[in-house]
Amino acid sequence: MPVWLGVCSVAALANDGVRINPTIETAAEQTDEERRTNITARVLSPRVAQNVREVLGRVVTEGTGRRAQSDLYALFGKTGTAALPDLENGGDHQNLYSSSFIAGAPIDQPRLVVGCFVHRTTKRIVDGQYTHYGGVVSGPTVKRVMERSLTYLGVPTKQPENEVNDAIAQRHP
Repeated sequence: MPVWLGVCSVAALANDGVRINPTIETAAEQTDEERRTNITARVLSPRVAQNVREVLGRVVTEGTGRRAQSDLYALFGKTGTAALPDLENGGDHQNLYSSSFIAGAPIDQPRLVVGCFVHRTTKRIVDGQYTHYGGVVSGPTVKRVMERSLTYLGVPTKQPENEVNDAIAQRHP
């Protein structure tokens, strides 16, 4: 699956089931008419989109995306780990992977979708755990980008304002 398609799919969940064509322009550069013409289809009902966001929220709180769990925002997301194909010998490489994590936040009223895709990761064991999985490789990066971006956009957090600034300063000196 192309990277942009995965991001567009999660963006449709964030947009209450409406898929929008990807654009390079920021929303500030588009007129209301241009934004309306980017809407291509309702692919899910708002209720189904909300239910899927809640399930994907558990990926972050209880599943393979735990390293993306934020104290500031409730994220929903999906991890991905795939063996890279061996084009010379056929089959898959035994130790080369593509590791990804795509997330949206906040879960109740999404404002942002972030994807991190790292190609050619290798399987290693550190402290008894494999380090090539999407949640391990890409999850922490998505969390940092999401926290900083949502804070910059002024999106309310789960914590009082002074605690938020202290938490960000401690994690991102």
